Amino acid sequence: MQLVKSINVQRLELVTKSKITQADSLEISKWVTTLNSSLNKIAIGQIDEIRTDLREPAERIKKVTGKLDAAINKLENFNKFLTILTGFVNLVGAILSPASGGLVKIAAVVNQLDNLT
Repeated sequence: MQLVKSINVQRLELVTKSKITQADSLEISKWVTTLNSSLNKIAIGQIDEIRTDLREPAERIKKVTGKLDAAINKLENFNKFLTILTGFVNLVGAILSPASGGLVKIAAVVNQLDNLT
């Protein structure tokens, strides 16, 4: 872009000093327009390439995040399972406990049932 500006400044200066004709100035102006258009296409191409380069890592990050979420869900489900299993073991322990009897045993069983919910 700086090149285009520099060429235009020089072109106008040469026309002003009558060192080139208006026809030459017009021809240079056409070439400058073509150059500017080409530079814009290159810049747009570079931007598109950068966007494409960034898309791949973004997709990989999304996939990894999805896998991590699935792993976390499995761990949470496993933890729930362990909690329930522990509750059942405690419930069975309260039912089979020979040390307690009568109301104490019933209270212990009810407490363990509460822990399951």
